[in-house]
Amino acid sequence: PTLPPIQTDLTPEEYFARLDEIFDEADGKSDEADATFGEQIGAAEDLEGQVAVIQGYLETLIETFSVAIGQMDVLTPPEIAASAHQAFIDAAIAAAAAASDLQLRLAEVDDPAEAEPIVEEWNNSLSQVVGAADIACLRLQGAANEMAIEIDLTCN
Repeated sequence: PTLPPIQTDLTPEEYFARLDEIFDEADGKSDEADATFGEQIGAAEDLEGQVAVIQGYLETLIETFSVAIGQMDVLTPPEIAASAHQAFIDAAIAAAAAASDLQLRLAEVDDPAEAEPIVEEWNNSLSQVVGAADIACLRLQGAANEMAIEIDLTCN
């Protein structure tokens, strides 16, 4: 696939508007994945079914993170937002890597007792990554505010 061109000529207003679109799209896909996961995990009848549901959920998250990373990677942020922009990308990369690692580890599980600590460890590492993304988002929002750009990035 061809990559979109790097967008270096965006005004700060255009940059933040595009960032808001990327965040909204990723949030929507994540919310859909969460809802589907909630429905399917309750219906899974055994460990194999549960692992399949978790694997599908992780695949959706990895794809969502990867798309957002790719979209953000081609944007050139205003100087005031550059470090927060990179911090957000780094957090999204870490989240995708954690989800991929969990996929690999769950593929080896034969016993529900083995799965529980693996999922718990993933939840803990994901909490740290989400915290880093939230901080980066708040820093991006702060940069927009400092530039008097009216936008709500809906940081958590």
